[in-house]
Amino acid sequence: MKDYVAAVRRLPPSKQDAVLEGLEPLLKEVEQASNLAWLPVSLNLQLTEAVFRALGDEAADAFYQSWLKRQMNAPAFSGLVRTALSLFRFDTAAIARWIPKAFDLMYRDYGSFVIDTVSPLQVNVELRDVPRELMTHGLWQRSVCSGMYALFFLTGVKGTVELSEANAKKRTLLFTLCWA
Repeated sequence: MKDYVAAVRRLPPSKQDAVLEGLEPLLKEVEQASNLAWLPVSLNLQLTEAVFRALGDEAADAFYQSWLKRQMNAPAFSGLVRTALSLFRFDTAAIARWIPKAFDLMYRDYGSFVIDTVSPLQVNVELRDVPRELMTHGLWQRSVCSGMYALFFLTGVKGTVELSEANAKKRTLLFTLCWA
C-alpha cells in the first residue's frame, strides 16, 4: 500500500489531489503502518475506487500499467523478476506461471491461482477462492487486468489481458492473456 500511495503521489499535482481528496484517514493509516504490515484490503479497494473516479477508466488503466511496470524494478520484485528471466529468458508463457509469486508480494488471502498454458501465445489465469469483497469489486478486477500487462513489458511482446469470466457462485475470476 505504501508503494501504491507513492505511485499516486507521482501523478501530476492536479490528478494526485483529485485521487487523494477525502482519503486523509486512509493516508494516515498507510503512512503509520510499518513496511512489513499487512493492511486491510478495504484500503486498497478505497484507493482503487479513487483512482478510477479521479482519472477515468483509460487513464486509470494506464496508471496501473505504468505502476506495475515500475514495480518490476522495485526491491520487492526485482529478485523475482531476475530469477524468472534467468530461468525462462523471454518465454512469456513460462514467466506467466510466476504471476502467483508476484501477487503473494502484494496481497494476502486473495485466493489461489491456476495457470493454464493454452498455446505458445495464450495463457488463462484463473483466480480461485476469491474473497467476496474482491469478487464483487469490478474496479479492482479491472486494475488486476491492467497490472498483468507487466508480463508483456517484461518479455517485450504486445498483448492483451481481459477478464473473460467472473463466476460469483464459484468465486472464480478467469483472465485471458494473449500476445503476438
